[in-house]
Amino acid sequence: MPAATRIPVTELRYLYGSFDLFSSLECHRAMVDEARRDSNPGVLAGIFQRSVERFHEYSNVDEPFYPERPGRKELPDPAAIDSIGGTLSLTALLKAAGSAEVTGSPELGFTYIDRELVPARTTGNATFENDERSIRVRRLDWLLANSRDKLPIIAEVKVGNDKNPFYALVQLLMYAAELATASQLARLRQHYPDRFAIPLPKDSGAGSTGPVMDLYIVLSNYNPRSGVRQEILEGTSQLAQQLVVERGVSAYVRRIACLDATFSEDQRLRFTKLFSYSDM
Repeated sequence: MPAATRIPVTELRYLYGSFDLFSSLECHRAMVDEARRDSNPGVLAGIFQRSVERFHEYSNVDEPFYPERPGRKELPDPAAIDSIGGTLSLTALLKAAGSAEVTGSPELGFTYIDRELVPARTTGNATFENDERSIRVRRLDWLLANSRDKLPIIAEVKVGNDKNPFYALVQLLMYAAELATASQLARLRQHYPDRFAIPLPKDSGAGSTGPVMDLYIVLSNYNPRSGVRQEILEGTSQLAQQLVVERGVSAYVRRIACLDATFSEDQRLRFTKLFSYSDM
């Protein structure tokens, strides 16, 4: 009987795991302040690039990105939603709309593709190298496509007090590192045919001009009166601006953006830009 698959564990996955130990807002404020200080954005960009390279050996092109067990939670009826109460209600509204514009920023508009993806999803009792089962890992909230050029967008949603934008940024960097390899991009093309226009990654040796995706942090009901939360948002904005010009990130990531999502009294879902940075 063949041995179960061992999935590479990247530096970014270890970094993300540290949030279980340092979970307070004060810790996250200190972490984002440290991450954007002096040469540290370059250090984080190096961690990202090494994580992409580490995940390069993983190939699972034929399997979908989401597990059948445990299944994804059923979305609520969008017609019955009168406010954004959590990720599921916001997802239901977006899926029903099919696409969304971003007020005053047409380049950020997007089309809904899928939800709750597990980039490292592998059947056959596969485990990560640290013995964590692949079935137990967190799932990427949204897979989207840019409305103008169909470049993939991966998005993390934070509603109310559900974590914060710095936490979401680290999540997105981890998922991006696990999706930016040639085999993973081929997997996206295979399971979502004609939904994306994806250039080959620069590490593929095929002369690509890259990059291959955008990262979106989506906030809703984020408390602006909380001083520490506002400081984390501002620090995350500055860190994102620093990261997109670092070569280790810009080879794969075109844009890092943060959007605010609201559901108005006229039953319309609206997105506005909080920040957006690109090296292009």
